[in-house]
Amino acid sequence: MKLSITLLLSFSTLATAADWPCHMGNNQRNGITTEQLNAVALTEAWVWTSPTPPQPAWAGEARYDAYQMVHSNKSMRSYDLAFNLSTAGDKVFIASTAENCAIALNMNNGSIAWKIPTRSAVRIAPAFDGGRVYFGSDDGWAYCVNAADGTQVWRVNPSGSNTLVPSAWKMVNLFPLRTGVLVENGTAYFGAGLVPWKAHYLMAVNAITGAHAWKQTFNTGAGANDGHTFEGPMLSDGSTFLYQPQGRLSPVQFNIATGTRAGRLPGGGGSWALVTPDGSTIHGPGFGSQSGITSNRLTHFKENNATNRAAIREFPAATAVIATATNTYLILDRKIQMLPRAGGTALWTADLPGASCLIFGGTTLYAGGEGFVRAFDAVNGNLLWSAEVNGTVHNLALANGSLYASTSSGKVYAYR
Repeated sequence: MKLSITLLLSFSTLATAADWPCHMGNNQRNGITTEQLNAVALTEAWVWTSPTPPQPAWAGEARYDAYQMVHSNKSMRSYDLAFNLSTAGDKVFIASTAENCAIALNMNNGSIAWKIPTRSAVRIAPAFDGGRVYFGSDDGWAYCVNAADGTQVWRVNPSGSNTLVPSAWKMVNLFPLRTGVLVENGTAYFGAGLVPWKAHYLMAVNAITGAHAWKQTFNTGAGANDGHTFEGPMLSDGSTFLYQPQGRLSPVQFNIATGTRAGRLPGGGGSWALVTPDGSTIHGPGFGSQSGITSNRLTHFKENNATNRAAIREFPAATAVIATATNTYLILDRKIQMLPRAGGTALWTADLPGASCLIFGGTTLYAGGEGFVRAFDAVNGNLLWSAEVNGTVHNLALANGSLYASTSSGKVYAYR
């Protein structure tokens, strides 16, 4: 499956690409592509503007957890502060929380190729595979459409419920689909659910026909299968496991062949996660319950072994993290920084107040933030290029010679 690189790291103040981000082009959601743009020569090709700004599922920050008495929390569910997007072939695919639809733009000029309306918000970036586009909606359905013209191939409702209730100025299903749709080796995976005291469904179907492969039901009151909340883009390690962010809790690892639960990653909550090229998971921002252990709720980002879930390291001051096989890149309070992958002294630091998200293309690091998108030489941190935008960049995508930035004002910028 070849898709753009999109990283969705959204948190507030923070945000990303996100959605945590988001999202991230490959099924590991790691925000890394080998494609190298001539960053110093980038110019604005077009700007697409939504008639209505983004409408996040969870607005604002959870600044205080009264139950655990933890202050200064960051938002655990800020994965859709801008329209999440992806790009493949000659189109850019947008998840619209404002118009309740998936949108395809023509890559060459930003004109609308098609729109697929649903009964509620589309929050996670669409996936592309084999000429088909896949996305989920808060109406509770997973959709597969033809990438060329948007005609429906199939749709599946994991919960079987079509009941909509009011939530955040929207009507949403009692079991909204906020995991997106992940496609791997001919199978499409997705999950549906909302609150931890109601059922959550994890499902796999044939990616071409929509025929059911397996379905697991959680929050049944059976110990470890209880208390799930599926919030944010699903990811995989490419072979054995799925990982699903949980919002208030740390992500859960599931067996990709059966959907059975393998265990919970150590650390705090959040709706952003990635699998690194060297076999780790990183997730955050780290606020939220973790087995009632208050100390773990104070860590922004945690890295663990992607297979056995063993803790590796923490990034307590970071608000966004991506990692290559050799280096780790962080957004800190008013700067970005590169560290050796094994940890240690920073190799370079660059001032960047207001930064919110990162992606990596070739040897270039791209950062989005409050009113800007910038490119840095990933080796030495030198600034290569900068452009001003309207709003805060929460989502970046890079593919086919173009860089895309999606902002909190509802604009999508294309540079090439």
